[in-house]
Amino acid sequence: MRSLSCLNFLIAFGLLQAIVVAKPKLSVTTAIRDQQTCLVSGDRIQVSLELTVTFRNRAESPLIISRNSTESGLLIAHTLTRANDRRFERTGRGDLWDFPFTLQGDSPDASWLILKPDEAYDREIKVWGLGPFTRQEYRHYEGTTHFIRLELFTVDTFLVARQNKDLSVSLSKKELIARWKNYGYLWLDGATSEPMSVQFPVYYDLKSCK
Repeated sequence: MRSLSCLNFLIAFGLLQAIVVAKPKLSVTTAIRDQQTCLVSGDRIQVSLELTVTFRNRAESPLIISRNSTESGLLIAHTLTRANDRRFERTGRGDLWDFPFTLQGDSPDASWLILKPDEAYDREIKVWGLGPFTRQEYRHYEGTTHFIRLELFTVDTFLVARQNKDLSVSLSKKELIARWKNYGYLWLDGATSEPMSVQFPVYYDLKSCK
């Protein structure tokens, strides 16, 4: 009887540990709203995409992310399998800028979203990092379908959080995560979207960019 009680205790303790150490999970998917493929600077080809990016909380507890999460990089793969395996043939730069320093309070302000479990947030993003291609480079892509993944910032500022009222003592990201833990897990790790297919038109169908 005693051994059974010990077994039940160990099972319960194990379940409790699993709950405590359960990691937050964020999924990101993309859908094309508009695509423009056109000629710039002579025979160079530019591909511009307008995307709806969906951030979804896949955890069992709230998740805090920036409303302004945006593209940091673009990854192109020849097939879906290679995209899933992260074997990319081309990379592009995203929206890179000098982040401002923003003082964070005791709780997330309006620039942050608190996503409940399985709740999603859609954000529209313009992607410019796909090209420009030379005519020779574009021969590999024209008339084919490739797969794209976005690397994303999930923060749009350098986080500065003060310790009490002393501005000279700032908190680390780890300490800020701890400060906001009652509101949810602060996701600062960035994210990579699931693969999305993109069709590249043939060169002779292209017109000059407007």
